Amino acid sequence: MRKLSASLQHLFEVFNIESKRKLEVHCRELIVFRADLTSLILAAQHGALYPYCYANHFEHRISPTLVPRKEEREALEKNGVGQYKTKAAGKFGRKVFSLFREQRALAAHLFYTPDHKHWYLFYFDNRDKTQHSNHWMHGPHIHLVCSLWPNLLLGRVWEQVQSGQLTFPSKIHLRYRSR
Repeated sequence: MRKLSASLQHLFEVFNIESKRKLEVHCRELIVFRADLTSLILAAQHGALYPYCYANHFEHRISPTLVPRKEEREALEKNGVGQYKTKAAGKFGRKVFSLFREQRALAAHLFYTPDHKHWYLFYFDNRDKTQHSNHWMHGPHIHLVCSLWPNLLLGRVWEQVQSGQLTFPSKIHLRYRSR
């Protein structure tokens, strides 16, 4: 059996911490690498994190105002290559470029025991993982909330995830690195 990397071992330790304060201290030094998060998910999907089960939720949101209308697409087709010749063609271009900047892609990964007594929710959206213009001063990150939070019940938390209303009090920010 292969030995776990130090970073993956550090991530696994999150599941053994018994107080919110100790978890916060532990997470200050934690860096979650994409490969480690993937390994954690795969382990849970294959029963290697027993008694923890795994669930996920993915959502891609685009504002309806950013979806080009038929007449704007047609104006761009007629426009040809080069500067925009009509307002409608220009509007198409602005919408498409705004679409990349303003779309939201949410990912939530839940690890929970069948009795719902212990659970950990890791979540992020496309903006959380960007290096520049990130809302967290340390840059790319993912969020963590868990059963150590008083007044957070898994049923209600999962409802919030599925509705896209991820406004949890005092969530932990975990540094995230794609490599």
